[in-house]
Amino acid sequence: MPSRFTPVQVLALDDLNGNGKAEVGALLTSDAEADRVLVKDSMTGTRISTLSAKREFAGFQLRQAEVLEGDRNANGAADVAMLYYDPAEGQTWVWVADALNNARLLNIRLPDPDYKPVQLLPLPDLNGDDAGELAVLLQASASGRVKAEVYATAAQGGGYARCGSVQSTNRWTWSCCACLAAYNSRCWVAGSTMAN
Repeated sequence: MPSRFTPVQVLALDDLNGNGKAEVGALLTSDAEADRVLVKDSMTGTRISTLSAKREFAGFQLRQAEVLEGDRNANGAADVAMLYYDPAEGQTWVWVADALNNARLLNIRLPDPDYKPVQLLPLPDLNGDDAGELAVLLQASASGRVKAEVYATAAQGGGYARCGSVQSTNRWTWSCCACLAAYNSRCWVAGSTMAN
């Protein structure tokens, strides 16, 4: 691992190069270079890929990376979601890339710049399209309030839709009909009050 980087997180990925062994990803940050996820073969140590949105997100901070359920471009390789924060604009982004070739699959800009990212959570497939969804936990700098934004991601085609938001008011309102209908999937609406 290059010494100019600080290791922040480790990821486990299925075999990408066909030798039957799992791969290992390391999220690396740097003050001088673009943050990235370096993917290596767990048996040989050979570099397989480098995942980064460095051109699109120059100067952004890569906070977390997670392997998502599903294969959005049908090439047999895992898809990795990377949580980015732009400190200059106060904006949070999720970049989803193919683990084998760093091809951009999704680019999600979260709507509220008053909230900073805390955690990215991969979710199972909630809408029946064979692709996992994702949630982002955020916290408002001024008030300390927290919320989670939930996004449905398309199995193929690069689509996504904001499905719900859980906020620290302890009231959960969830309406997935619009996002599920976009993928011709079953549609449901649920509402619940969360306990304090």
